[in-house]
Amino acid sequence: MKLAEKVLVDDSVLDIFNLRVDELTDENDVEGMQKFISTFDMFTPVFKDDFREAEFHYMLGNAYSLLNVPQLKEWFSPDLNKVVIHFKKALSLLKKRNIDDIYQITLESKISTNLGKYLSQQGRFMCAKKFWQRGISLNNQPIAHTAMYQSEMFVAACLNNDQSKACYHYYLAYQSLLNRLELPNDPIQFNDSYLIFDDERTSRFKRWFEETFNENEFDQFYHHYDDGDLTETEVEYLAWCSDNDLFIDELEIDELRLALHPDSLTLPPISSQINLTLSHHEELVYHANFDEIKNDFCYARHLIFTALNTDNDEQSFFNRTFQKVDDMTYSIDNIKAQNLKSGFKILYSLFDKIAYFINHFYDLNEIEKDRQINFDSLFKKLDSRKKWQPHPKLAESKNHFLHALFYILKDLRDISDQESVSDWLNPELTKICEIRNFIEHRSFKIIDSLYEDLVSTDRVNQVHVKLLIEEKEQYSNERKALFPEIKQQKGTENHQKLVEQQKKLEEKIVHVENKLNEKEKLSKHTLMMTDKDFTTQLMTLAKLVRNSIIYLAFSINYEEQNKPKNDDDFVWEREVPTK
Repeated sequence: MKLAEKVLVDDSVLDIFNLRVDELTDENDVEGMQKFISTFDMFTPVFKDDFREAEFHYMLGNAYSLLNVPQLKEWFSPDLNKVVIHFKKALSLLKKRNIDDIYQITLESKISTNLGKYLSQQGRFMCAKKFWQRGISLNNQPIAHTAMYQSEMFVAACLNNDQSKACYHYYLAYQSLLNRLELPNDPIQFNDSYLIFDDERTSRFKRWFEETFNENEFDQFYHHYDDGDLTETEVEYLAWCSDNDLFIDELEIDELRLALHPDSLTLPPISSQINLTLSHHEELVYHANFDEIKNDFCYARHLIFTALNTDNDEQSFFNRTFQKVDDMTYSIDNIKAQNLKSGFKILYSLFDKIAYFINHFYDLNEIEKDRQINFDSLFKKLDSRKKWQPHPKLAESKNHFLHALFYILKDLRDISDQESVSDWLNPELTKICEIRNFIEHRSFKIIDSLYEDLVSTDRVNQVHVKLLIEEKEQYSNERKALFPEIKQQKGTENHQKLVEQQKKLEEKIVHVENKLNEKEKLSKHTLMMTDKDFTTQLMTLAKLVRNSIIYLAFSINYEEQNKPKNDDDFVWEREVPTK
């Protein structure tokens, strides 16, 4: 097979590529873009530095955005990976540079904004927010303001069951619109200008909002705690939850830290046919289950907060009842480490609880298959032994909030027959599902970051490994060289000596292989991460779980809004009681 020719992609080549992508995008020329993209298979691009490679992936992400519009593709199509992968590769390359010059700031702002827009098209409006906020914080990206405006309008329209909250989303949309109106109206530079400055619907919304509401009405949306109700620690906890966007509420506003019930997101009333066989608690099983999911999340969240406020060397009585082994890893083994690991396990388990909820609510599989249901199996056809296939009852689903949960699954782990997305969620860190596997089934140690270099330095051992590999190769070559000689000396006095020599070489090879195997076995027995890296991964997991809970609630709301009305059956929608 002929290797593709290497081609240096410099500034001039990138300019040509970008102009062509912009031209084809403006013309909405899907066929032309497909032909243009196919030309990249004919060569292997090489780059002077990470910045130009990031520009290249940004260009490819934009190109694939035209080819793979989520609304025009099957939600499970592997093609939808391409946009996310290229944008995340670009962001990863920029992070490696660690240079905050104007060029990097501008490029990162554009990538973040476009990645947010694509995630939003997939139904992941919560995941998209952080990228738009990043684009705005970097250089007040105009298109990011427009994307925020459109997203808030979309979310407001999805909240028919909660008009007061819908109005607050309209308020947030209005604020984003005002921010965009203060920035240049330049259709050549910003392709969102026509949506803001020349769109009648936008003008109507602005007039409607200003005629209907007084902005002061939104100064206090939630009922607040009274003065003196909270301790200093509780105030710090609520502030930490707010700063890290960990409240179970799609409204990411500062007021949540003052709210009496900041985790305010609930399921809508669920309509159903009257069934006299159901007890009171069975009629409310989905609402109660959603509360249980929220409760587990809040507990895990509090464990993390408590752990982060515990010193690495603080002594804990619970494990002072036995003599500990000093394995020179400088691992943290007090209550802090246990709280961090327990928080991780609880959070990860919530994905399966969400899957079980969805499986029953949407009646996806027979009750006998309950044991097979988990977050990984939820979206696929259970009985398919060939390549990955979507669940028949979800294949034609238009519920983009369910699709959002599928994309979160792909962030966590690889889907068979599809290119990996999880590698680019946090490329510099170990995968979340691998951490979970080691915590639950193997051995996992959290190492004090102060001793990271001491633990990670394995140069002497690697030298010995290299010497053993070379030694094994030498013995193998010597053994191979004996084959023709043994054959030639068959029947002579030297034959037995050569056979014995061959046997000794084989024993030496086995001895070296045993050492190498032991090294591999023991080195893979335990996964070690610094407390800093593990906390970063843990917070990523917490935000993914929190967003998943929000998508679950919105998926139920979407389903209730789109249920067919059947006048022939007695259908009721009961009020959900609260304590």
